[in-house]
Amino acid sequence: MTEVFWRRSSKCGSSACLEFTQSADRVIVRDAKEPHGVELEFDAAAWSAFVSEICRGGLRQQGE
Repeated sequence: MTEVFWRRSSKCGSSACLEFTQSADRVIVRDAKEPHGVELEFDAAAWSAFVSEICRGGLRQQGE
């Protein structure tokens, strides 16, 4: 069985964070408070596009 290494941001000071793990073609995300809860799986291209959009400020709520 392959061991999974979960990571979270070094800026996370509490359990109110996301954790993620990745392989060559997938990224899996979970709530750090619920390590045995729901895991969301994304293909690497979709995750990369999502992160890029966040970095450029493209996902702000209306009115911000």
